[in-house]
Amino acid sequence: MATSSTNIIWDKIIKPIRSYLTAEFGGGMKVYVDEQYKDVGNLSFKLNCTKSTLRTQGNGFQEKTYYVDMCYYLLEANPTDKTWEKVYRDVGRIEQVVFDNKNQTQPNGFINGRIQEIVVNSKTSYESNIDNLIKVYFDFRCDYVGNIN
Repeated sequence: MATSSTNIIWDKIIKPIRSYLTAEFGGGMKVYVDEQYKDVGNLSFKLNCTKSTLRTQGNGFQEKTYYVDMCYYLLEANPTDKTWEKVYRDVGRIEQVVFDNKNQTQPNGFINGRIQEIVVNSKTSYESNIDNLIKVYFDFRCDYVGNIN
């Protein structure tokens, strides 16, 4: 008999985050899942779950912390004060929407979603070779308690 399981990373972590970011920014910001930057338009947001760690295990359950790299990208040839005002306004919107959605519908959603750190324009070597790219990195973490019966 095959094992039945739930795709926690995709269904319980990535899809809800993508959903609430897409709802907040509409068609103005493409939200995608990948390991590195993709040119999908002038304004985009990348999600990538990089690891999970076991916090607690009990009789029939596990609580894990999931780590998601979230990156905001804006292509802008000649950034001005207005450009940076937009970047920082968008960063504030992202922080707020993450906070507003820190606990998903229970019993099947993640809990304690939080941004641990935000870093502006710290780029990978790949990203550094992309002209006119502004990057804001968000270190997002959340917890999920799942049954392992």
